[in-house]
Amino acid sequence: MKNSWFLILLLLLTACHNDKSKKIASKTDTINRVEVKIKDALFKPYLLKADYYVTDTGYFNIGIGDGVYAVVKKGEKLIDTIALAYGVNHIQGDQFLYYTIKGEGPAKNEDANPKYKKSIMASLGNYTIISNEKKELLINMTPDFDDYFSSPSTINGNIYYWQIKKIDSSGQIKVSAAEFDPITKQTKNLFLMNDYLETDDSGYFPQPYINKDTIYFDAGKNKLIKFSKDFKSYN
Repeated sequence: MKNSWFLILLLLLTACHNDKSKKIASKTDTINRVEVKIKDALFKPYLLKADYYVTDTGYFNIGIGDGVYAVVKKGEKLIDTIALAYGVNHIQGDQFLYYTIKGEGPAKNEDANPKYKKSIMASLGNYTIISNEKKELLINMTPDFDDYFSSPSTINGNIYYWQIKKIDSSGQIKVSAAEFDPITKQTKNLFLMNDYLETDDSGYFPQPYINKDTIYFDAGKNKLIKFSKDFKSYN
């Protein structure tokens, strides 16, 4: 379980052990570089997903990790500053999911990265669902969601994630696999185990994925939890 599922991808720096960019880097969308007519003298915008465009990028440092941020617009309207490697992920219809970055001022000296024109100190924000330019935080829409550890995936119009519920003051948690339908606002779950979070590795619970109509939650320790498309357990 404690092996990070980090993948080194284009536009993300090599991250140190246990940094937040491990999770971020594993969730990048394929970037289609299409020039668009958005006025920006310092940066050539490109299409990221649907009609969402990257109009600026730079390096961000969160202390325990780092990565690349992107300023995203829809046409001329500013949407958010996001973790570029997570991207803008399509859910269904006009619904998309992304992960925000909160800037805290310019990074200086050893906190900056000379490979980028812009370096900032930052903190990680929230997974955000946007639909018709209306934004909602995923943490407010479904129970026991953790912006740092839940590792959400958008699959077949739903969002799959690890539910994490604190049990006691010792740090023990209840871990469940969850499926959230953003249309009905209903969440299904299946209890998996009790565990302890004694790490700052955001990839401790790997992102759920689909393969040949089977949805997988990798619980580690040779335990791979399998679900059908309608969230019926095969285990």
